[in-house]
Amino acid sequence: MKKVLSVVVSLAMILVMAIPGFAMQIGTTVPTEHNVTVNYNDGGFVLVNGKICADGAQFKIDRFGEIDLGVYLENGYHLDSITVNGIDVTDEYVNGNLKISDIVTDTSIDVTFQKCSDDPDDKCNKTNVEGTVYLGKDELKGAQMSFDFGSAIATTDNDGRYKVDDISEGKHFVTISKDGEVLANTSFVITMTDNTDKVVLTEAEDGTQVVIVPTGTEVVYLDFHIVD
Repeated sequence: MKKVLSVVVSLAMILVMAIPGFAMQIGTTVPTEHNVTVNYNDGGFVLVNGKICADGAQFKIDRFGEIDLGVYLENGYHLDSITVNGIDVTDEYVNGNLKISDIVTDTSIDVTFQKCSDDPDDKCNKTNVEGTVYLGKDELKGAQMSFDFGSAIATTDNDGRYKVDDISEGKHFVTISKDGEVLANTSFVITMTDNTDKVVLTEAEDGTQVVIVPTGTEVVYLDFHIVD
C-alpha cells in the first residue's frame, strides 16, 4: 500500500514541474439560498410559516434560514411521520409546530397522514369535543362550525352548545359562521399525555392555545368566545 501511495505522489510532482508557470485554483461557490419541497398525502394540510401550502409546493429560502412547520388534521386521520431529507423528526413536532432551522442545503419535507382505525396498535388518539360558542357575552345559537376545512361540521343549538366527535390529537382549524357570514377563524391543539391527570391549558410559540389532557380522555370541553 505504501508503494502505491509513493507512485501517486511522484507523478503529481512531475506534472507540476513539467508545466512552468501553471497555477491551479480550486474554489467553492456557496449558494445564498436553497430550494425547499413539501410533500404530503391525503388526511391533513401542511402550513409553512403560518400559511397553508399545496402538496408538492416548492419555494426558496435564504441560507441558514428557518421554517415554522405546522400540520392540520382532517377528521379521522392522525399524523404518522415527518421527515426532513429522509430523517424522521416526528418527535420534534410539539404542540402543533416544528421549527426547522439552519437550512444549508436543498431540503425535502415529507409529511405522512394515516387514517385512524380500530387496530389496538393504531397510533391515533382521538376524543369528542363539545362546549359553548359565545358572541360577546351571549350564547351564539344556530352558528355553523367547520372543523379542518369541512372535514367535521357542527351547529350550535339554542343554548349555543355544539358537539363534534372523533377529533384527533393534534392541531385543528375551526371557522365559525352564521347566515353565511364568517364570524371567526381560530386554531387549537389537543395534546394527550400520560404525564397529567387533569386538563392543562397552555400556549404554543405561535400563540395557538394548547389543551393538554390525559391519554384516553373521552370528552374535551372547549368554549369559543368571539369578541365584538
